[in-house]
Amino acid sequence: MADSADALRARTALYDALARNTTLPVRLDTVTVQGAPKRTRETFLRAQTGELRAKSEYTLAGLLSALDETAATVSSFGVFSDVEVALQPGRSAPGSDGAVPLDATIIVKAAPSTKIRTGTDVGNGDVTAYVQGSLSNVFGGAETLSVDAKVGAHKQSSYLATFTTPINNASTWRAEASALVVSAEREWAAHSRTLRGVTAKVTGPAPWPLKGATQELGYDAFWRTIGALQKGSASETVRAEAGESFKSSIFHSYDYDTRNDVLFPTSGVHLKARAELAGFVPAAYAPADTDFVKAEVETTAVRSAFGEKVTVSLGSRCGWLYSLTPGGKSNIQDRFFLGGANSVRGFYNNRLGPADEADSVGGDAFLAAGASIFTKLPHVHPDSPLRLHLFANAGSLLALDRADPRATLKSLLTQPSAAAGVGLVYRHPVARFELNFTLPLAALCGCNGACVIGWQAGVVVRGGKAAASGEKIHLHQLHPRPHSTMASVALSRTTVRTLGLRRLASTAAAAATQAKSPSPSPSRSKSQLPSPKVKVMLDASYDPYAEQKEKFASASTNASLAELSGAASWRARVVLKFMQVFRMDIEENQAAPVAGGIYVRLCGQQGLHAPGTEEYSATARFYYQDMELTPSLSQWFQITTLHIWMLLARMRALPQKYAVIYEQALVDGLFLELERRLAQDYKVKSGRIIDNTMKELNLQLRGSILAYDEALTIDTAKGDAVLATAIWRNVFGGRKNIDVAHLATMVRHVRTHLYVLNKLSDFDFAVGRFAFLPPWLEHNPDTVLRYQPPPLPSKYIFPGYESKFSRDN
Repeated sequence: MADSADALRARTALYDALARNTTLPVRLDTVTVQGAPKRTRETFLRAQTGELRAKSEYTLAGLLSALDETAATVSSFGVFSDVEVALQPGRSAPGSDGAVPLDATIIVKAAPSTKIRTGTDVGNGDVTAYVQGSLSNVFGGAETLSVDAKVGAHKQSSYLATFTTPINNASTWRAEASALVVSAEREWAAHSRTLRGVTAKVTGPAPWPLKGATQELGYDAFWRTIGALQKGSASETVRAEAGESFKSSIFHSYDYDTRNDVLFPTSGVHLKARAELAGFVPAAYAPADTDFVKAEVETTAVRSAFGEKVTVSLGSRCGWLYSLTPGGKSNIQDRFFLGGANSVRGFYNNRLGPADEADSVGGDAFLAAGASIFTKLPHVHPDSPLRLHLFANAGSLLALDRADPRATLKSLLTQPSAAAGVGLVYRHPVARFELNFTLPLAALCGCNGACVIGWQAGVVVRGGKAAASGEKIHLHQLHPRPHSTMASVALSRTTVRTLGLRRLASTAAAAATQAKSPSPSPSRSKSQLPSPKVKVMLDASYDPYAEQKEKFASASTNASLAELSGAASWRARVVLKFMQVFRMDIEENQAAPVAGGIYVRLCGQQGLHAPGTEEYSATARFYYQDMELTPSLSQWFQITTLHIWMLLARMRALPQKYAVIYEQALVDGLFLELERRLAQDYKVKSGRIIDNTMKELNLQLRGSILAYDEALTIDTAKGDAVLATAIWRNVFGGRKNIDVAHLATMVRHVRTHLYVLNKLSDFDFAVGRFAFLPPWLEHNPDTVLRYQPPPLPSKYIFPGYESKFSRDN
């Protein structure tokens, strides 16, 4: 490894020193920014550090938190791809109150200022070519100019130019101005519409009534054209609306969202309201039917149960349009439309409500509500983005009765169109795909033949930039990288590069000295194994799987395939038939639940401990007490990595097609478990801390695997020495004065399991019939040869199916 053992000890000592001195008084003398592009304005950079400069006296924890917030603010503009913070001793003398002087440096790396992307989209019966480009930091203050052009072969085209800029150099308030030309076919009303105009808006936080809400205040000016009427099919209502109109309006929107995900939330609420007032152009320059007041409200509440195995979502929408013209007539382009997989399921897109002949002409008032239940599918990995979907929804859309608005409201409530159904939902990082079988229950308010009886598909696309979900780690990218030990990840997400605190110097030195010289135990010597239980021999009567065999007593380990098939449950028969009908590869689908589920849990349990307590798993007590390791997240990860590597070594011997799938599922499952532990066990709330920690531990994983692999390429005698060195460097942190007996125990533990895995058949290993032997037991070749894997779980017993994996040892 590139990092020496001394460097690792120093870094661990530094984190420990920080954790012990969180209340230390410090004084921030200077704040500088390094790495910003030359065109970035100095006033912009100073504005981002203004809050830091405004207050000079901090505690150490308070300063780290403030620096963390500043780094997050600087990063939020999108101008910089990487933001780190370095602390250095200040040049001034300590204050009378003992405050330690510090200088902070914010180190940034400029993101690419120019981005261009081209491509084609195929859908809705049209082929569209698009060009997207953006120029960031245009005037040195995080301004962005973006251009988006789409040209369709038949139906639609759009051209959009947008300029956004922070207001007063603040990250919370932004101003945006756009110019656009959009042409699109509206097949539900037998015409096409063209918009030409500009829009300007200001976006920022809403101070009332809900904390964390955002708001928009803007102005629209659009010249609108209805044309390209479909000959012989356009209704009289649509023909009467044909021509040009001009809309000039101001709008305000309010958005409060606590959902944990926009596309597929499992908890939280969402409230969105929008109001618009149009009619700021004299009648001589625009038709009179563009004056109106319009309001719309949308609410969503999501709740999960049984560990997010079941998610219930309730939603409602309502809207109201009131024309300000003398005759009370509204324009078809301003009315509401309902229906579709993303609106009211069970009805065709925009086909619900008032109609003239075959054309949907929209309404002035609507009400819609729905309930959905999402559940995990059986025999599918719990982390799979595929879910079973059950829903029921209803909606009504009407023209406003200006003489009696209460009658309109009564009709909306008492005459809804309703549908229910079941289907599948797949969550992609940038979109949610639905395929539902729908059955209309009622179609009362102007159905217009809008009912869908059968399959209906829908896509919900994430608005704006897709949120990053963490980097995907591929095994073929593994190569040696420096690794480090992180003793405390929950202190701050600020990356502390240099910390020369005079007050902490003696503390860090003492911690480093203690790390180099672990306290000796009077009852042990280097010639003895670390604990009496390590000397326990595995005699002929010992069966490490006695408890597991009792759980699966109904299925004999030595039973024939025919006997096992007869014991298979009806669920296995149904699953097998389903996979065969859809030509699914059973072995490939086993990878996620076995490698990413069973084996990741096995590896994670080896060094599992509850943070801040002395609660250990059975094997963790061996590592933290007998092997004298210090419980921490990094130590747990190193113990888990060692066992992950043993399984990876066996997976490489599987058929090539499945080896790659199993390896990737194992690594994916490891980092999902790591992310879960950071969020739940260590209570880390910051996504940035989690991302940075996972990236650092990813580097440790790569380096560790390479070091362990080296031991397999050398003959046994020298290989054991190389393996012992790798274990000493990674698991034991390269500490000096280590008990050699500890290393010998760990080498024997690894060699034993490599031997067991080598004797295990591909089939037994691929279906999860493996478990680690207790590490404190000393195994000899005779007892290892008698190893019997755990009984075959019934969910992998498919009647009449012969696995592609070999059953030969």
